[in-house]
Amino acid sequence: MCRNRRWVLVANVVVAAVMVLTACGTPAPPIAETPAPADTPVAEGTPEAPAATPAPPAEKKVLTIATSAGATAMSVGESYGAGPAEIMLTEMYSHLAFRNHDGEIVPELATSWELLDDTTWQFKLREGVKFHNGEDFTADDVKYSFDLALDPERGWVTLTTYELVERVEVVDDYTVDIITSAPFPDLPFFLGQFLIMPDQFTQEVGYEGLVEDPNGTGPFKFVEFVPGDYLKLEAFDDYWDGRVNIDEVLWRLIPEPATRIAALQAGEVDIAAQLPMDLISVVEDDPNLYVDYAYELMCLQLWMDTLTDSPCSDKRVRQAIDYGIDKKAIWEGLMAPVGRLNGQVLTPDVFPTSSRRLTTQTRPGSFWPKRAMQMVWTSRYRRWWANTWWTEMVASSSRTSSLTLASTSLSML
Repeated sequence: MCRNRRWVLVANVVVAAVMVLTACGTPAPPIAETPAPADTPVAEGTPEAPAATPAPPAEKKVLTIATSAGATAMSVGESYGAGPAEIMLTEMYSHLAFRNHDGEIVPELATSWELLDDTTWQFKLREGVKFHNGEDFTADDVKYSFDLALDPERGWVTLTTYELVERVEVVDDYTVDIITSAPFPDLPFFLGQFLIMPDQFTQEVGYEGLVEDPNGTGPFKFVEFVPGDYLKLEAFDDYWDGRVNIDEVLWRLIPEPATRIAALQAGEVDIAAQLPMDLISVVEDDPNLYVDYAYELMCLQLWMDTLTDSPCSDKRVRQAIDYGIDKKAIWEGLMAPVGRLNGQVLTPDVFPTSSRRLTTQTRPGSFWPKRAMQMVWTSRYRRWWANTWWTEMVASSSRTSSLTLASTSLSML
């Protein structure tokens, strides 16, 4: 069972409004000066007229975000796919392309791309982009970022995601070719998680230096990081897409969901991220709060070991598991109305043009306990299976038992 997991943000409307109003306060009016008559000389030592009172400095616009988890270090490579940590780094770094709020793939550091042949993608890069230290962004930074990400000695998870990428060739300062060992049609989709690092800066300070002093092309630049506590960022004035209308962002680590919501209701934070399903109604019932949904193309699934001599290497056992879990009950009890049931790992939104084929040919399996028991009984693992949790799950008529045992959605493999 798969779903488009939506990353849920909760915003405190009242606090945001007060913050803007405070920032836009009316300055004190200047004191008018009365000029001396032209024919009246000013005696030496006569005190000058009082200067106008300067307007008070505008209050900074600070956005405070409460998150359930954070990064242990500001490491681009080690945060790949790590949820909140990856989101934090995305505020400081940029992608070649990324998914917008509606799940569409749109340009960022790349302005366009095309498939030259079955294994060559060419990307045209955006000109005039600056890193936070003032260096220009060029094709060398793209090549260097891929060289780091695909370095076997580093062992980053990017090795698996981009294992088809063979090399990156610099065509000119603002053109790169990404050559793959086999067709990689969804490469632009996966680039939505690939952050570009600075070549020259990292060569000078080392990768560890980049971790200590992050330097990207994103809308915010690094100020301070205290692991397990907070991350502080400030707006980057030379951001290529224009300076954002927020002066500072403060990420606060608040692991407990109820505490995050309490902080939101008290006005201590403006956004509470990673809202659990059972708390959505609590927030929606508060007239001062609202829930914002964004697409996350993610599939929750049960992985099975089919490569070793294990029960799941038998197709009938895998089918039995599919029949034995009430996927609809899990969705209705834990996830509805967020997400949807799907019959495979790849959700239709990854390839929108073929979504009809994907949804019609890969429907979720039915909940059929008797059929599940029959499949187990005809497998070569029936004696082993009878002594495991399977008997408890199939024998129970309670959907709660199914929810407890499965706990996540299931995709038939």
